[in-house]
Amino acid sequence: MIKHLKPVRSALGLKRLMLIIAFSGMMLMPEDLVHFFAVVIHTVYESIAYALEEVLIHGVGFSKFHAQMIVFYTSVVIGILAAIAFFRRVPQWFARGKIWAIQRYTQVSADISNNWRIFYHQRKLELMLLQFAGIVSLMAFALI
Repeated sequence: MIKHLKPVRSALGLKRLMLIIAFSGMMLMPEDLVHFFAVVIHTVYESIAYALEEVLIHGVGFSKFHAQMIVFYTSVVIGILAAIAFFRRVPQWFARGKIWAIQRYTQVSADISNNWRIFYHQRKLELMLLQFAGIVSLMAFALI
């Protein structure tokens, strides 16, 4: 007997899930999450810098001052190069995001139009009343 196996989720699905979790975390607790990520990034940077300084001091024979200067200025140059690479890619990301948004808009617009055409009049009236009730509820909630 052959068992039917469930398909394995792709890495893209996992990436989307992680982005959704990170985004929702930013919306629910922005200060705490940003501070946590800043502390983690700073701790990793300091650990790597300390390890490189120790290698330069004990492995190569530099003084502590020179090892710290080499590590600091090397990290500054790496940071500048990373910022340059990031800002060069931002327009491409915006262009891709714009194309993606336009494609999704046209798809959703076409789906909504097709669904609206096939609905009966009673269903159309129910949807309009539901939307009206939702808008009035949001306005009442915002005014309270």
